[in-house]
Amino acid sequence: MKLSGKQKKYIKKRKRKMTMEQMAKSLGIEEAVVGEYLGERQGKRAEKEERGLVEKIKDLDIKELVKTSRKVFLLLFVLVAVAYANSVPNGFVSDDIRGIVKNENIENLSPVFSSPISVLRFLQPTLHFFVASTVGKVAGAFRAINLFFHLGVVWLVFILVSLIHNKRVGILAACLVAVHPIMTESVVWISGGGHVMYSFFLLLSFLFYVLSLKDRKLFWLSVILFVLAVGVSEKAGLFPVILLVFVFCFRLGKKEYKRLAIIFVPAVLMGLFFLSLISGRLEILREEHYHSGGMANMFSQIPVAISSYLGLMVWPDKLTLYHSEMDFAPGEFLVYLGGFLAYLAVLVWTYFKNRKIMFWMFLFLISLAVTLTPWGVSWVVAERYVYFGTIGIMVIVALLFEKLLRKESLKVAGMVIFGLIVAALTIRTIVRNKDWKSEDSLWLAAARTSPSSHQNHNNLGDYYGRQGDFQKAEEEFKKAIELKPNYADAYHNLGNTYRQMGRQEEAMGNYEKALEFNSGLWQSYHQIAALHFEAGEFEKSGEYLKKALEINPEEEALKSGLALIYMQQGRLEEAEKILEGILESNPENERAKELLEGIRSVE
Repeated sequence: MKLSGKQKKYIKKRKRKMTMEQMAKSLGIEEAVVGEYLGERQGKRAEKEERGLVEKIKDLDIKELVKTSRKVFLLLFVLVAVAYANSVPNGFVSDDIRGIVKNENIENLSPVFSSPISVLRFLQPTLHFFVASTVGKVAGAFRAINLFFHLGVVWLVFILVSLIHNKRVGILAACLVAVHPIMTESVVWISGGGHVMYSFFLLLSFLFYVLSLKDRKLFWLSVILFVLAVGVSEKAGLFPVILLVFVFCFRLGKKEYKRLAIIFVPAVLMGLFFLSLISGRLEILREEHYHSGGMANMFSQIPVAISSYLGLMVWPDKLTLYHSEMDFAPGEFLVYLGGFLAYLAVLVWTYFKNRKIMFWMFLFLISLAVTLTPWGVSWVVAERYVYFGTIGIMVIVALLFEKLLRKESLKVAGMVIFGLIVAALTIRTIVRNKDWKSEDSLWLAAARTSPSSHQNHNNLGDYYGRQGDFQKAEEEFKKAIELKPNYADAYHNLGNTYRQMGRQEEAMGNYEKALEFNSGLWQSYHQIAALHFEAGEFEKSGEYLKKALEINPEEEALKSGLALIYMQQGRLEEAEKILEGILESNPENERAKELLEGIRSVE
């Protein structure tokens, strides 16, 4: 029996509200006829969607797309250049100091091959090696790497989204990714560049997977690029899950599910490898960052994180290195929970209405899954974590704008609104870049948004100490200790402040307190040794210096200090031997030269 157009329309309109039995009874036909029509319709729809993307890729000439899009690539280059030009002269900040400025091995490639994890993560240290070896430790040169990869990400977003949707959506999405200020932490902060790099290789892997729908051989290149992305950051490890959702949402068929099994093999192996490193990561957090341990409450962590990220994308005013304001009153938490539940509700709605949007919503969630774990090895919210996930939200915004631009009556207004949004985001990025100019500007900026960050109060104490405002420095270090009672670094720095203020007894007490919470803090042993030396207690001073040397046997300042003590005790041969050892490894050490000359002038 054939259905009439009126009957088909009736079934389509009521298929989600009524059962097949009810619709058949209402229309006076057999239930099997209704079932046959719905099954046939669903099959045709799936076939149409599969054929749509696959056929589009098969008909594609990627070289022609690139060739005809030169003006688009130029536009995106200009947007990135305008948004980030003022960040190039910025200096080294935060982890850059230890990772680059004080890294004596940065011009040596041997550490790259020192362990399996180092080999896997060869890319970033290798690039830093080449920069340091050619131009030296110039912050702008290192930052140029991040900017290069960010531009690559923007171009890849344009190409990939143009293939999956259309060229207009690709342009809109790429423009937003190019200038959105939530990306600045990953782009401008040299140490955050790994997030840009892994995103670049992940997008490249995604692109070759899509192109492999036309040429199957390209699939293996996609797998290689995926492994390279995971080598930069383990956060890329869930990419196979993203591809799985992509196949489902775009209905690419059972063959694609089987093909994805191949890429899951390296993903699982690398996932197990990184899971084995969690205990080591927790140990580092306990020793260096005084992490108290314990499991995170996922029921509060996930809603707060997701809602916070979405809020920063919509209104990026409270950007900060330290998102420390994560304790909320019940009423405030309900707002975050409501935002998260609203996101999930829209996600469910897209399952029925628009699975293409559903894919990009899932991409955002999946990209954050590695950071939202119960072990507490990551921040609840950190802007660098959402660099890749932001792409998913920007594509959704682009899809909505593209739908608006299809209507001739709204086309001009839509373009003006979009242009104003891009301009506003660019200005906010330029302003945010200034916060990263130096450590001082970064800590002062964080003070406005992160008043409960013990790290930032410690940093501010250091800032005021360098400005000569010791009273203000004392206040900041005490605030850091109040927020984190086992914060050994703050006790040590407070001890330094008291020394500069001439309050030696209080300085000694704080150094001892620092060692109580971190027995590996060799700097505190060094300062205690200095206090005993100033008091003429050379024997005690030597004992503390030897403890410091047990922790850091290569530190030349400690060796020179011990040589000076031996000189005061008349043990000139021992002192001379130490100083000669220093000069053998570092002939430019002026302090060692001076002390050695003093010994030889006496002899």
